[in-house]
Amino acid sequence: MGLLSELKRRNVFRMAALYVVAAWLIAQVAEVVLSLAALPDWTGQVVLVVLALGFPIALAFSWFYELTPAGLSLEKDIRPGESMTGITGRRMDIIVIALLSAAVILFAWHTWWSKTDRTIRPDEAIASIAVLPLHNLSKDPAQVYFVEGMQEALITRLSRITDLRVISRTSTLRYESTDKPIPEIARELNVDALVEGSVFRDEGRIRITAKLIRGAQDEHVWANSYDRELNQVLALISEISLAIADEIEVTVKQREAEDRLRRSPVDFNVHELVLRGDHYFNRLKFDQSLLHYQQAINLDASYAPGHAGIAGAHLAQGFFGRAPVSEAVPKARAAALKAISLDRNSAGGYATLGNIQLYYDRDWGLARSSLLRALELDPNNVGIRHAYADYLIVMGDIEESLSQMEIGHLYDPLSPVARVALNGHRVFAREYDKVIEEAENSAVDDADQAAQLALYREALWFKGRYEEAFEAYKMTWGQDEMLLRAMNQGYSDSGYPGAIRALADSLLDRDPEFKDQVALAQLYARAGEPRLALDSLERAYRLGQPQILHIKAHPAFDGLHSNPAFQNLLDRIGFPKGAPR
Repeated sequence: MGLLSELKRRNVFRMAALYVVAAWLIAQVAEVVLSLAALPDWTGQVVLVVLALGFPIALAFSWFYELTPAGLSLEKDIRPGESMTGITGRRMDIIVIALLSAAVILFAWHTWWSKTDRTIRPDEAIASIAVLPLHNLSKDPAQVYFVEGMQEALITRLSRITDLRVISRTSTLRYESTDKPIPEIARELNVDALVEGSVFRDEGRIRITAKLIRGAQDEHVWANSYDRELNQVLALISEISLAIADEIEVTVKQREAEDRLRRSPVDFNVHELVLRGDHYFNRLKFDQSLLHYQQAINLDASYAPGHAGIAGAHLAQGFFGRAPVSEAVPKARAAALKAISLDRNSAGGYATLGNIQLYYDRDWGLARSSLLRALELDPNNVGIRHAYADYLIVMGDIEESLSQMEIGHLYDPLSPVARVALNGHRVFAREYDKVIEEAENSAVDDADQAAQLALYREALWFKGRYEEAFEAYKMTWGQDEMLLRAMNQGYSDSGYPGAIRALADSLLDRDPEFKDQVALAQLYARAGEPRLALDSLERAYRLGQPQILHIKAHPAFDGLHSNPAFQNLLDRIGFPKGAPR
Protein backbone atom coordinates (compact mmCIF):
# COMPACT_ATOMS: atom_id res chain seq x y z
CA MET A 1 0.00 0.00 0.00
CA GLY A 2 1.41 3.42 -1.02
CA LEU A 3 1.97 6.36 1.35
CA LEU A 4 -0.91 8.40 -0.06
CA SER A 5 -3.31 5.47 0.29
CA GLU A 6 -2.16 4.88 3.87
CA LEU A 7 -2.57 8.58 4.73
CA LYS A 8 -6.09 8.42 3.32
CA ARG A 9 -6.93 5.18 5.17
CA ARG A 10 -5.73 6.61 8.49
CA ASN A 11 -7.90 9.78 7.91
CA VAL A 12 -4.86 12.09 8.04
CA PHE A 13 -6.22 14.25 5.19
CA ARG A 14 -9.61 14.44 6.90
CA MET A 15 -7.91 15.40 10.17
CA ALA A 16 -6.01 18.18 8.36
CA ALA A 17 -9.21 19.59 6.88
CA LEU A 18 -11.05 19.26 10.19
CA TYR A 19 -8.24 20.98 12.10
CA VAL A 20 -7.91 23.90 9.65
CA VAL A 21 -11.65 24.65 9.71
CA ALA A 22 -11.90 24.25 13.49
CA ALA A 23 -8.79 26.43 14.04
CA TRP A 24 -10.24 29.20 11.84
CA LEU A 25 -13.46 29.20 13.86
CA ILE A 26 -11.52 29.22 17.13
CA ALA A 27 -9.48 32.19 15.90
CA GLN A 28 -12.65 34.12 15.03
CA VAL A 29 -14.16 33.48 18.45
CA ALA A 30 -10.88 34.34 20.16
CA GLU A 31 -10.70 37.68 18.33
CA VAL A 32 -14.10 38.69 19.72
CA VAL A 33 -13.41 37.42 23.26
CA LEU A 34 -9.97 39.02 23.48
CA SER A 35 -11.36 42.33 22.25
CA LEU A 36 -14.20 42.38 24.77
CA ALA A 37 -11.81 41.40 27.58
CA ALA A 38 -9.42 44.19 26.48
CA LEU A 39 -6.46 41.80 26.64
CA PRO A 40 -3.10 42.87 25.19
CA ASP A 41 -2.30 42.34 21.50
CA TRP A 42 0.21 39.57 22.21
CA THR A 43 -2.57 37.36 23.65
CA GLY A 44 -4.04 36.92 20.18
CA GLN A 45 -0.60 36.10 18.81
CA VAL A 46 -0.21 33.40 21.46
CA VAL A 47 -3.53 31.83 20.36
CA LEU A 48 -2.33 31.73 16.74
CA VAL A 49 1.02 30.16 17.72
CA VAL A 50 -0.72 27.49 19.81
CA LEU A 51 -3.09 26.66 16.94
CA ALA A 52 -0.18 26.45 14.50
CA LEU A 53 1.80 24.15 16.82
CA GLY A 54 -1.24 21.96 17.26
CA PHE A 55 -1.56 21.24 13.52
CA PRO A 56 1.36 18.76 13.17
CA ILE A 57 0.44 17.23 16.53
CA ALA A 58 -3.10 16.55 15.25
CA LEU A 59 -1.74 14.95 12.06
CA ALA A 60 0.68 12.77 14.03
CA PHE A 61 -2.15 11.76 16.36
CA SER A 62 -4.30 10.70 13.38
CA TRP A 63 -1.41 8.65 11.97
CA PHE A 64 -0.51 6.79 15.15
CA TYR A 65 -3.94 6.39 16.82
CA GLU A 66 -7.36 5.07 15.88
CA LEU A 67 -10.72 5.24 17.60
CA THR A 68 -12.19 1.73 18.21
CA PRO A 69 -15.21 0.41 20.17
CA ALA A 70 -12.77 -0.29 22.98
CA GLY A 71 -11.48 3.28 22.96
CA LEU A 72 -8.37 4.96 21.63
CA SER A 73 -5.69 2.49 20.47
CA LEU A 74 -2.36 2.59 18.70
CA GLU A 75 -2.67 1.76 15.00
CA LYS A 76 -0.04 -1.00 15.25
CA ASP A 77 -2.00 -2.81 17.99
CA ILE A 78 -5.25 -3.14 15.98
CA ARG A 79 -5.89 -6.42 14.19
CA PRO A 80 -6.90 -6.17 10.49
CA GLY A 81 -10.55 -7.06 11.07
CA GLU A 82 -11.06 -4.59 13.92
CA SER A 83 -10.18 -1.36 12.12
CA MET A 84 -12.96 1.32 12.02
CA THR A 85 -11.17 3.96 9.94
CA GLY A 86 -13.95 3.91 7.35
CA ILE A 87 -16.70 4.64 9.87
CA THR A 88 -14.53 7.22 11.65
CA GLY A 89 -13.77 8.86 8.28
CA ARG A 90 -17.46 9.24 7.45
CA ARG A 91 -18.10 10.80 10.87
CA MET A 92 -15.21 13.19 10.29
CA ASP A 93 -16.69 14.09 6.89
CA ILE A 94 -19.95 15.06 8.58
CA ILE A 95 -18.12 17.16 11.18
CA VAL A 96 -16.02 18.88 8.49
CA ILE A 97 -19.14 19.67 6.43
CA ALA A 98 -20.89 21.08 9.50
CA LEU A 99 -17.91 23.20 10.47
CA LEU A 100 -17.44 24.38 6.89
CA SER A 101 -21.12 25.40 6.78
CA ALA A 102 -20.70 27.33 10.01
CA ALA A 103 -17.54 28.98 8.66
CA VAL A 104 -19.28 30.00 5.42
CA ILE A 105 -22.24 31.44 7.34
CA LEU A 106 -19.92 33.33 9.72
CA PHE A 107 -17.83 34.67 6.82
CA ALA A 108 -20.93 35.79 4.90
CA TRP A 109 -22.41 37.46 7.97
CA HIS A 110 -19.18 39.29 8.70
CA THR A 111 -18.69 40.34 5.08
CA TRP A 112 -22.23 41.37 4.06
CA TRP A 113 -25.03 40.97 6.56
CA SER A 114 -23.21 42.38 9.58
CA LYS A 115 -22.75 45.72 7.80
CA THR A 116 -26.51 46.02 7.65
CA ASP A 117 -27.17 44.50 11.05
CA ARG A 118 -24.49 46.63 12.73
CA THR A 119 -25.76 49.88 11.26
CA ILE A 120 -26.91 51.93 14.19
CA ARG A 121 -30.51 53.02 13.88
CA PRO A 122 -31.03 56.79 13.68
CA ASP A 123 -32.55 56.85 17.14
CA GLU A 124 -29.50 55.01 18.51
CA ALA A 125 -26.77 56.81 16.56
CA ILE A 126 -23.76 57.96 18.58
CA ALA A 127 -23.40 61.64 17.76
CA SER A 128 -21.72 62.79 20.99
CA ILE A 129 -19.05 61.29 23.19
CA ALA A 130 -17.03 62.01 26.33
CA VAL A 131 -13.62 60.59 27.24
CA LEU A 132 -13.60 60.03 31.00
CA PRO A 133 -10.37 60.53 32.99
CA LEU A 134 -8.07 57.60 32.31
CA HIS A 135 -6.86 55.48 35.22
CA ASN A 136 -3.17 55.75 36.10
CA LEU A 137 -2.24 52.09 36.61
CA SER A 138 1.39 52.91 37.36
CA LYS A 139 0.27 54.36 40.73
CA ASP A 140 3.03 56.94 40.37
CA PRO A 141 1.71 60.44 41.20
CA ALA A 142 4.47 61.91 39.04
CA GLN A 143 2.74 60.36 36.01
CA VAL A 144 -0.50 62.28 36.55
CA TYR A 145 0.46 64.89 33.93
CA PHE A 146 1.20 62.09 31.45
CA VAL A 147 -2.18 60.39 31.94
CA GLU A 148 -3.93 63.78 31.69
CA GLY A 149 -2.05 64.38 28.45
CA MET A 150 -3.20 61.06 27.01
CA GLN A 151 -6.83 61.91 27.78
CA GLU A 152 -6.46 65.39 26.25
CA ALA A 153 -4.72 63.96 23.17
CA LEU A 154 -7.50 61.39 22.65
CA ILE A 155 -10.17 64.10 22.98
CA THR A 156 -8.36 66.36 20.52
CA ARG A 157 -7.82 63.56 18.01
CA LEU A 158 -11.44 62.41 18.20
CA SER A 159 -12.70 65.93 17.65
CA ARG A 160 -10.48 66.30 14.59
CA ILE A 161 -11.26 63.07 12.78
CA THR A 162 -14.94 62.42 13.30
CA ASP A 163 -18.35 63.99 12.93
CA LEU A 164 -18.80 63.93 16.69
CA ARG A 165 -19.51 66.35 19.48
CA VAL A 166 -16.68 65.55 21.90
CA ILE A 167 -16.91 66.88 25.45
CA SER A 168 -13.99 68.94 26.72
CA ARG A 169 -11.72 67.48 29.39
CA THR A 170 -12.64 70.08 32.01
CA SER A 171 -16.23 68.82 32.15
CA THR A 172 -15.09 65.23 32.75
CA LEU A 173 -12.67 65.97 35.62
CA ARG A 174 -15.34 65.54 38.29
CA TYR A 175 -15.72 61.88 37.28
CA GLU A 176 -12.08 60.99 38.00
CA SER A 177 -13.01 59.17 41.22
CA THR A 178 -16.73 58.58 41.07
CA ASP A 179 -19.04 55.69 41.71
CA LYS A 180 -21.84 57.15 39.62
CA PRO A 181 -23.33 54.69 37.13
CA ILE A 182 -22.56 55.16 33.44
CA PRO A 183 -26.14 56.16 32.46
CA GLU A 184 -26.12 58.96 35.06
CA ILE A 185 -22.76 60.31 33.85
CA ALA A 186 -23.92 60.21 30.23
CA ARG A 187 -27.10 62.07 31.18
CA GLU A 188 -25.22 64.78 33.08
CA LEU A 189 -22.79 65.30 30.18
CA ASN A 190 -25.60 65.01 27.62
CA VAL A 191 -23.74 62.46 25.47
CA ASP A 192 -24.63 59.22 23.71
CA ALA A 193 -21.46 57.32 24.61
CA LEU A 194 -18.48 57.32 26.96
CA VAL A 195 -14.90 56.19 26.57
CA GLU A 196 -13.14 54.92 29.65
CA GLY A 197 -9.77 53.28 29.99
CA SER A 198 -6.40 53.12 31.64
CA VAL A 199 -2.77 53.98 30.98
CA PHE A 200 0.24 52.00 32.15
CA ARG A 201 3.74 53.30 31.48
CA ASP A 202 6.70 51.08 32.17
CA GLU A 203 10.28 51.68 31.08
CA GLY A 204 10.16 52.39 27.35
CA ARG A 205 6.65 51.13 26.67
CA ILE A 206 3.06 52.26 27.13
CA ARG A 207 -0.13 50.24 27.37
CA ILE A 208 -3.50 51.89 26.86
CA THR A 209 -6.80 50.08 27.34
CA ALA A 210 -9.94 51.74 25.99
CA LYS A 211 -13.61 50.86 26.11
CA LEU A 212 -16.53 52.47 24.25
CA ILE A 213 -19.78 52.30 26.23
CA ARG A 214 -23.23 53.35 25.10
CA GLY A 215 -24.35 55.69 27.85
CA ALA A 216 -28.09 55.19 28.28
CA GLN A 217 -27.91 51.39 28.21
CA ASP A 218 -24.47 50.96 29.85
CA GLU A 219 -23.73 48.69 26.89
CA HIS A 220 -20.13 47.88 25.97
CA VAL A 221 -19.80 48.53 22.25
CA TRP A 222 -16.06 48.06 21.74
CA ALA A 223 -12.90 47.46 23.71
CA ASN A 224 -9.25 46.92 22.97
CA SER A 225 -5.81 47.08 24.52
CA TYR A 226 -2.72 48.52 22.86
CA ASP A 227 0.91 47.92 23.79
CA ARG A 228 3.48 50.15 22.05
CA GLU A 229 6.86 51.77 22.42
CA LEU A 230 6.72 55.25 23.94
CA ASN A 231 7.91 56.96 20.77
CA GLN A 232 4.80 55.59 19.00
CA VAL A 233 2.40 57.23 21.46
CA LEU A 234 0.99 59.83 19.03
CA ALA A 235 0.36 57.25 16.33
CA LEU A 236 -1.27 55.07 18.98
CA ILE A 237 -3.71 57.84 19.96
CA SER A 238 -4.65 58.18 16.28
CA GLU A 239 -5.12 54.42 15.99
CA ILE A 240 -7.49 54.31 18.97
CA SER A 241 -9.47 57.29 17.65
CA LEU A 242 -9.86 55.76 14.21
CA ALA A 243 -10.96 52.46 15.78
CA ILE A 244 -13.67 54.27 17.77
CA ALA A 245 -14.75 56.21 14.68
CA ASP A 246 -14.99 53.01 12.66
CA GLU A 247 -16.98 51.26 15.39
CA ILE A 248 -19.67 53.94 15.61
CA GLU A 249 -19.64 54.42 11.83
CA VAL A 250 -18.90 58.12 11.65
CA THR A 251 -16.99 59.75 8.84
CA VAL A 252 -13.23 60.01 9.18
CA LYS A 253 -11.92 63.14 7.53
CA GLN A 254 -9.50 62.45 4.69
CA ARG A 255 -6.97 64.90 6.14
CA GLU A 256 -6.69 62.91 9.35
CA ALA A 257 -6.33 59.61 7.51
CA GLU A 258 -3.48 61.10 5.48
CA ASP A 259 -1.87 62.62 8.57
CA ARG A 260 -1.93 59.28 10.28
CA LEU A 261 -0.14 57.60 7.40
CA ARG A 262 2.72 60.08 7.39
CA ARG A 263 3.01 60.60 11.15
CA SER A 264 6.55 59.72 12.17
CA PRO A 265 7.72 58.59 15.61
CA VAL A 266 8.38 61.39 18.11
CA ASP A 267 11.16 61.52 20.66
CA PHE A 268 9.15 60.72 23.75
CA ASN A 269 11.27 62.98 25.94
CA VAL A 270 10.19 65.92 23.76
CA HIS A 271 6.52 64.92 23.84
CA GLU A 272 6.69 64.41 27.61
CA LEU A 273 8.03 67.93 28.14
CA VAL A 274 5.12 69.36 26.12
CA LEU A 275 2.68 67.36 28.25
CA ARG A 276 4.25 68.86 31.36
CA GLY A 277 3.94 72.31 29.79
CA ASP A 278 0.26 71.71 29.08
CA HIS A 279 -0.23 70.53 32.64
CA TYR A 280 1.05 73.84 34.04
CA PHE A 281 -0.63 75.97 31.36
CA ASN A 282 -4.04 74.52 32.24
CA ARG A 283 -3.40 75.63 35.83
CA LEU A 284 -2.49 79.16 34.67
CA LYS A 285 1.16 78.67 35.70
CA PHE A 286 2.51 80.23 32.53
CA ASP A 287 6.13 80.65 33.67
CA GLN A 288 6.45 76.94 34.46
CA SER A 289 4.68 75.94 31.26
CA LEU A 290 7.07 78.10 29.23
CA LEU A 291 10.05 76.44 30.88
CA HIS A 292 8.93 72.98 29.75
CA TYR A 293 7.89 74.07 26.25
CA GLN A 294 11.30 75.69 25.78
CA GLN A 295 13.08 72.56 26.96
CA ALA A 296 11.06 70.56 24.42
CA ILE A 297 12.11 72.66 21.44
CA ASN A 298 15.69 72.75 22.72
CA LEU A 299 15.67 68.98 22.22
CA ASP A 300 13.76 69.10 18.94
CA ALA A 301 13.34 72.48 17.27
CA SER A 302 11.08 70.92 14.61
CA TYR A 303 8.35 69.84 17.08
CA ALA A 304 5.38 72.10 16.30
CA PRO A 305 3.37 71.51 19.53
CA GLY A 306 6.30 72.91 21.54
CA HIS A 307 6.27 76.14 19.55
CA ALA A 308 2.45 76.35 19.75
CA GLY A 309 2.69 75.98 23.54
CA ILE A 310 5.27 78.77 23.75
CA ALA A 311 3.03 81.00 21.63
CA GLY A 312 -0.01 80.45 23.82
CA ALA A 313 1.89 80.96 27.08
CA HIS A 314 3.49 84.23 25.94
CA LEU A 315 0.15 85.56 24.70
CA ALA A 316 -1.56 84.65 28.00
CA GLN A 317 1.18 86.44 29.97
CA GLY A 318 0.65 89.59 27.95
CA PHE A 319 -3.15 89.42 27.96
CA PHE A 320 -3.39 88.95 31.73
CA GLY A 321 -0.77 91.58 32.52
CA ARG A 322 1.91 89.19 33.74
CA ALA A 323 4.42 90.44 31.18
CA PRO A 324 4.74 93.65 29.13
CA VAL A 325 2.67 93.41 25.96
CA SER A 326 5.59 94.90 24.00
CA GLU A 327 7.65 91.82 24.92
CA ALA A 328 5.04 89.07 25.12
CA VAL A 329 3.18 89.63 21.84
CA PRO A 330 6.22 89.58 19.47
CA LYS A 331 7.42 86.37 21.13
CA ALA A 332 3.95 84.84 20.84
CA ARG A 333 3.68 85.82 17.18
CA ALA A 334 7.10 84.36 16.27
CA ALA A 335 6.34 81.07 18.04
CA ALA A 336 2.87 80.79 16.44
CA LEU A 337 4.24 81.35 12.94
CA LYS A 338 6.98 78.79 13.60
CA ALA A 339 4.39 76.22 14.75
CA ILE A 340 2.32 76.78 11.60
CA SER A 341 5.38 76.56 9.34
CA LEU A 342 6.23 73.19 10.88
CA ASP A 343 2.66 71.85 10.93
CA ARG A 344 -0.04 73.27 8.68
CA ASN A 345 -2.61 71.68 11.01
CA SER A 346 -1.42 73.41 14.19
CA ALA A 347 -4.72 74.56 15.70
CA GLY A 348 -2.89 76.13 18.64
CA GLY A 349 -0.63 78.09 16.31
CA TYR A 350 -3.55 79.48 14.30
CA ALA A 351 -5.56 80.29 17.45
CA THR A 352 -2.73 82.31 18.99
CA LEU A 353 -2.03 84.08 15.70
CA GLY A 354 -5.74 84.89 15.32
CA ASN A 355 -5.89 86.42 18.80
CA ILE A 356 -2.83 88.55 18.06
CA GLN A 357 -4.33 89.71 14.76
CA LEU A 358 -7.59 90.56 16.53
CA TYR A 359 -6.49 92.28 19.75
CA TYR A 360 -3.12 93.76 18.83
CA ASP A 361 -2.96 94.10 15.03
CA ARG A 362 -6.67 94.85 14.65
CA ASP A 363 -6.54 93.21 11.25
CA TRP A 364 -10.11 91.94 11.17
CA GLY A 365 -9.81 89.93 7.96
CA LEU A 366 -6.68 88.02 8.96
CA ALA A 367 -8.02 87.46 12.47
CA ARG A 368 -11.17 85.90 11.07
CA SER A 369 -9.22 83.64 8.68
CA SER A 370 -6.84 82.41 11.37
CA LEU A 371 -9.54 81.78 13.99
CA LEU A 372 -11.78 79.95 11.52
CA ARG A 373 -8.82 77.82 10.45
CA ALA A 374 -8.11 76.97 14.09
CA LEU A 375 -11.79 76.13 14.62
CA GLU A 376 -11.78 73.92 11.53
CA LEU A 377 -8.78 72.01 12.84
CA ASP A 378 -10.12 71.65 16.40
CA PRO A 379 -13.90 72.29 16.36
CA ASN A 380 -14.48 70.96 19.87
CA ASN A 381 -11.92 73.26 21.49
CA VAL A 382 -13.93 75.59 23.71
CA GLY A 383 -11.07 78.08 24.03
CA ILE A 384 -10.81 78.49 20.25
CA ARG A 385 -14.58 78.84 19.90
CA HIS A 386 -14.53 81.47 22.64
CA ALA A 387 -11.84 83.38 20.72
CA TYR A 388 -13.98 83.32 17.59
CA ALA A 389 -17.01 84.46 19.61
CA ASP A 390 -14.92 87.39 20.89
CA TYR A 391 -14.08 88.26 17.29
CA LEU A 392 -17.81 88.36 16.53
CA ILE A 393 -18.37 90.65 19.53
CA VAL A 394 -15.80 93.05 18.12
CA MET A 395 -17.54 92.88 14.75
CA GLY A 396 -20.83 93.75 16.45
CA ASP A 397 -22.51 90.39 15.71
CA ILE A 398 -23.66 89.77 19.28
CA GLU A 399 -26.34 87.23 18.36
CA GLU A 400 -23.96 84.94 16.46
CA SER A 401 -21.32 85.42 19.16
CA LEU A 402 -23.74 84.13 21.79
CA SER A 403 -24.67 81.25 19.48
CA GLN A 404 -21.00 80.24 19.25
CA MET A 405 -20.66 80.34 23.02
CA GLU A 406 -23.74 78.17 23.44
CA ILE A 407 -22.22 75.64 21.02
CA GLY A 408 -19.01 75.74 23.03
CA HIS A 409 -20.98 75.14 26.23
CA LEU A 410 -22.36 71.92 24.69
CA TYR A 411 -18.78 70.68 24.34
CA ASP A 412 -17.92 71.62 27.93
CA PRO A 413 -21.23 71.59 29.84
CA LEU A 414 -19.87 71.18 33.37
CA SER A 415 -16.86 73.48 33.17
CA PRO A 416 -17.12 76.53 35.47
CA VAL A 417 -14.81 78.44 33.11
CA ALA A 418 -17.00 77.69 30.08
CA ARG A 419 -20.11 78.65 32.04
CA VAL A 420 -18.59 81.98 33.10
CA ALA A 421 -17.56 82.70 29.50
CA LEU A 422 -21.08 81.92 28.28
CA ASN A 423 -22.63 84.22 30.88
CA GLY A 424 -20.18 86.96 29.95
CA HIS A 425 -21.53 86.86 26.41
CA ARG A 426 -25.08 86.77 27.76
CA VAL A 427 -24.33 90.12 29.39
CA PHE A 428 -23.28 91.45 25.98
CA ALA A 429 -26.57 90.07 24.58
CA ARG A 430 -28.54 91.74 27.43
CA GLU A 431 -29.86 88.36 28.60
CA TYR A 432 -29.61 89.40 32.24
CA ASP A 433 -32.33 87.08 33.56
CA LYS A 434 -30.41 84.01 32.37
CA VAL A 435 -27.22 85.25 34.04
CA ILE A 436 -29.05 85.86 37.31
CA GLU A 437 -30.75 82.46 37.20
CA GLU A 438 -27.45 80.72 36.43
CA ALA A 439 -25.66 82.42 39.32
CA GLU A 440 -28.43 81.75 41.82
CA ASN A 441 -28.49 78.06 40.90
CA SER A 442 -24.71 77.52 40.85
CA ALA A 443 -22.97 75.59 43.62
CA VAL A 444 -21.51 77.67 46.44
CA ASP A 445 -18.20 75.80 46.23
CA ASP A 446 -17.85 76.56 42.55
CA ALA A 447 -14.17 77.10 41.70
CA ASP A 448 -15.11 80.16 39.65
CA GLN A 449 -17.70 81.60 42.03
CA ALA A 450 -15.91 84.98 42.16
CA ALA A 451 -16.14 85.38 38.38
CA GLN A 452 -19.75 84.22 38.43
CA LEU A 453 -20.56 86.75 41.17
CA ALA A 454 -18.97 89.52 39.11
CA LEU A 455 -21.33 88.77 36.23
CA TYR A 456 -24.22 88.35 38.66
CA ARG A 457 -23.72 91.83 40.13
CA GLU A 458 -23.50 93.32 36.61
CA ALA A 459 -26.74 91.65 35.54
CA LEU A 460 -28.50 92.80 38.71
CA TRP A 461 -27.27 96.38 38.17
CA PHE A 462 -28.40 96.48 34.53
CA LYS A 463 -31.81 95.11 35.62
CA GLY A 464 -32.13 97.98 38.09
CA ARG A 465 -31.95 95.72 41.13
CA TYR A 466 -29.43 98.01 42.81
CA GLU A 467 -29.82 96.82 46.38
CA GLU A 468 -29.03 93.21 45.45
CA ALA A 469 -26.25 94.35 43.13
CA PHE A 470 -24.68 96.39 45.95
CA GLU A 471 -24.69 93.32 48.21
CA ALA A 472 -22.93 91.37 45.44
CA TYR A 473 -20.33 94.14 45.14
CA LYS A 474 -19.67 93.86 48.85
CA MET A 475 -19.27 90.07 48.52
CA THR A 476 -16.53 90.55 45.90
CA TRP A 477 -14.72 93.89 46.15
CA GLY A 478 -15.83 94.14 49.77
CA GLN A 479 -13.45 91.34 50.77
CA ASP A 480 -10.92 94.20 51.01
CA GLU A 481 -11.76 96.20 54.17
CA MET A 482 -10.57 99.51 52.72
CA LEU A 483 -12.77 99.11 49.64
CA LEU A 484 -15.72 98.01 51.79
CA ARG A 485 -15.43 101.16 53.94
CA ALA A 486 -15.22 103.31 50.82
CA MET A 487 -18.35 101.74 49.31
CA ASN A 488 -20.33 102.12 52.53
CA GLN A 489 -19.29 105.77 52.85
CA GLY A 490 -20.12 106.42 49.20
CA TYR A 491 -23.54 104.87 49.66
CA SER A 492 -24.18 107.08 52.72
CA ASP A 493 -23.24 110.17 50.72
CA SER A 494 -24.83 109.52 47.31
CA GLY A 495 -26.66 106.20 47.27
CA TYR A 496 -25.78 103.29 45.03
CA PRO A 497 -24.03 105.35 42.29
CA GLY A 498 -21.97 107.01 45.02
CA ALA A 499 -20.90 103.59 46.33
CA ILE A 500 -19.63 102.53 42.89
CA ARG A 501 -17.88 105.90 42.36
CA ALA A 502 -16.14 105.53 45.73
CA LEU A 503 -15.04 102.00 44.80
CA ALA A 504 -13.49 103.21 41.52
CA ASP A 505 -11.78 106.18 43.20
CA SER A 506 -10.30 103.95 45.89
CA LEU A 507 -8.92 101.50 43.35
CA LEU A 508 -7.27 104.32 41.43
CA ASP A 509 -5.97 106.10 44.53
CA ARG A 510 -4.40 102.93 45.87
CA ASP A 511 -2.78 102.06 42.55
CA PRO A 512 -2.45 104.90 40.00
CA GLU A 513 -1.16 102.25 37.55
CA PHE A 514 -4.26 100.11 38.01
CA LYS A 515 -3.97 97.60 35.17
CA ASP A 516 -7.56 97.03 34.04
CA GLN A 517 -8.57 100.51 32.94
CA VAL A 518 -11.58 99.14 31.02
CA ALA A 519 -12.99 97.65 34.22
CA LEU A 520 -12.40 100.98 35.95
CA ALA A 521 -14.25 102.76 33.13
CA GLN A 522 -17.19 100.39 33.59
CA LEU A 523 -17.40 101.34 37.27
CA TYR A 524 -17.38 105.08 36.49
CA ALA A 525 -20.00 104.58 33.76
CA ARG A 526 -22.29 102.77 36.21
CA ALA A 527 -21.77 105.54 38.72
CA GLY A 528 -22.99 108.07 36.16
CA GLU A 529 -19.56 109.65 35.65
CA PRO A 530 -19.07 109.72 31.83
CA ARG A 531 -16.02 112.04 31.94
CA LEU A 532 -14.13 109.77 34.34
CA ALA A 533 -15.21 106.72 32.34
CA LEU A 534 -13.83 108.27 29.14
CA ASP A 535 -10.57 109.17 30.91
CA SER A 536 -10.09 105.53 31.89
CA LEU A 537 -10.92 104.36 28.36
CA GLU A 538 -8.34 106.77 26.94
CA ARG A 539 -5.72 105.31 29.26
CA ALA A 540 -6.73 101.78 28.20
CA TYR A 541 -6.39 102.82 24.55
CA ARG A 542 -2.93 104.32 25.07
CA LEU A 543 -1.78 101.22 26.96
CA GLY A 544 -3.08 98.94 24.19
CA GLN A 545 -5.23 96.93 26.57
CA PRO A 546 -7.01 94.22 24.52
CA GLN A 547 -10.29 94.59 26.45
CA ILE A 548 -10.76 97.99 24.79
CA LEU A 549 -12.20 96.13 21.79
CA HIS A 550 -15.24 95.09 23.85
CA ILE A 551 -16.45 98.59 24.73
CA LYS A 552 -18.60 98.90 21.63
CA ALA A 553 -20.81 96.00 22.73
CA HIS A 554 -20.68 96.25 26.52
CA PRO A 555 -23.94 97.55 28.08
CA ALA A 556 -22.01 99.56 30.69
CA PHE A 557 -21.18 102.04 27.94
CA ASP A 558 -24.62 102.27 26.33
CA GLY A 559 -25.03 105.74 27.83
CA LEU A 560 -21.82 106.94 26.14
CA HIS A 561 -22.73 106.11 22.54
CA SER A 562 -24.15 109.59 21.95
CA ASN A 563 -21.02 111.20 23.37
CA PRO A 564 -18.77 112.63 20.60
CA ALA A 565 -15.62 111.74 22.56
CA PHE A 566 -16.74 108.12 22.76
CA GLN A 567 -17.51 108.06 19.02
CA ASN A 568 -14.08 109.53 18.34
CA LEU A 569 -12.50 106.76 20.39
CA LEU A 570 -14.39 104.10 18.41
CA ASP A 571 -13.10 105.66 15.18
CA ARG A 572 -9.51 105.61 16.42
CA ILE A 573 -9.83 101.97 17.45
CA GLY A 574 -10.75 101.29 13.83
CA PHE A 575 -13.86 99.17 14.03
CA PRO A 576 -14.91 98.01 10.55
CA LYS A 577 -17.30 100.17 8.59
CA GLY A 578 -20.90 99.24 9.11
CA ALA A 579 -20.30 97.55 12.46
CA PRO A 580 -23.06 98.49 14.92
CA ARG A 581 -22.14 101.15 17.47
